[in-house]
Amino acid sequence: MNLLKFWIVTEFYDSPYDTVGGYYVKGLAEKLSSEEYVEVVCPSVNSSAHVDLINGLRINYIHQINHSRRRLIIRSVAQVIISLQFFFFLLGRVKKDDIIVTFTHPTFIIFISSFLKRLKKTKTVIVNYDIFPEILIGTGASKDNCLYRLILRVFDRAYNKADKIISLSYEMTDILKKKIRNNGTKIYTLPNWADIENIYFQTKEKNEVLKKYGLVSKIVFLYAGTIGRCQGIDKLSDLIDSIDHDDRIHFLFFGKGVAVNSFLNQIKKNKNRDMITFGGFIVTDDRKDFINACDVAIISLLEDMTGMNFPSKTYNIMASGHPVFFIGKEDCELAKMIKSFDSGWVCSSSNPIKFQQIINEIVDHPAEIIEKGNKAREAAEKHFAKEDILDRYMEVFKQV
Repeated sequence: MNLLKFWIVTEFYDSPYDTVGGYYVKGLAEKLSSEEYVEVVCPSVNSSAHVDLINGLRINYIHQINHSRRRLIIRSVAQVIISLQFFFFLLGRVKKDDIIVTFTHPTFIIFISSFLKRLKKTKTVIVNYDIFPEILIGTGASKDNCLYRLILRVFDRAYNKADKIISLSYEMTDILKKKIRNNGTKIYTLPNWADIENIYFQTKEKNEVLKKYGLVSKIVFLYAGTIGRCQGIDKLSDLIDSIDHDDRIHFLFFGKGVAVNSFLNQIKKNKNRDMITFGGFIVTDDRKDFINACDVAIISLLEDMTGMNFPSKTYNIMASGHPVFFIGKEDCELAKMIKSFDSGWVCSSSNPIKFQQIINEIVDHPAEIIEKGNKAREAAEKHFAKEDILDRYMEVFKQV
């Protein structure tokens, strides 16, 4: 008798060096392993292949291909190689009716799961953190030409072969429905979660990050996360450049990504550069201390990325009891969520006048920071608690 397995296949799995996506993959794997037999397959941080057994969860680390993420062609080739590594690892291990859970990193992994389904009669679930190749149009990396439309058709075919598809937002679901022939009946819209047990409000006076940079006495706006093509950090920097100089406020940035160098060059030219600190990428296991290093948390997203990506860090920001200042499309799903919970502020990246008005409002009415932060925490507890969201994921997996 063959033991049915879930195989979670991912480019990112939680570590201090990871993006937020790896944090959510780990949470999902651990929840699933509490009820099912689960094996994780992911690249090794130290580039060596090995196996770890953690709390009954078997993690298979394959050799990691180190590559530059700045050049799209090099990154694409590396993504193909990583996907092939996954394929050859799984080919001799998966059995009929095993369930392969893939994410949208690496980009081409959905083809591998589709091919294994045909060869080995497995089942497949795709969890979408973003949508390729549409993301190329959203970031301006590609134009809507013949080559793009060919790539789009190839990806659409792979999506149609999946047994279940999980989307992180309703806007993303709308895009996915256009790809699926059965009008999207296999698509489930499930948000990521807020870790309300381990992430909570911490006063600035106790925050080691703010102490390090001497910012405890200032109103701190924190951007922490990927600094890449999707986030529109250049537009955020332009907004900061447009406001009146104010010694009472400071913009603190942490992160890594393909746009870091251009961001640093932009800071040097910013007339408000003494109000900006870039702390690099912090390697830490203490997410609570890191998320609390602010009064207001900033989330930025290119307006053309609406529906193709949803900033999952939103949920733990809300759990920390801090309001969100969203820079992006003012009528997108995230903007509407912030407005409905009254948990922050929303501003278009092309509206410097409104940006200045919101900054003035925050500085002149600091009590609003606390009020909106409390509402953010309440919304996290009520709508996005980790166990509640994970239970919804489990319901989908049981239907595969």
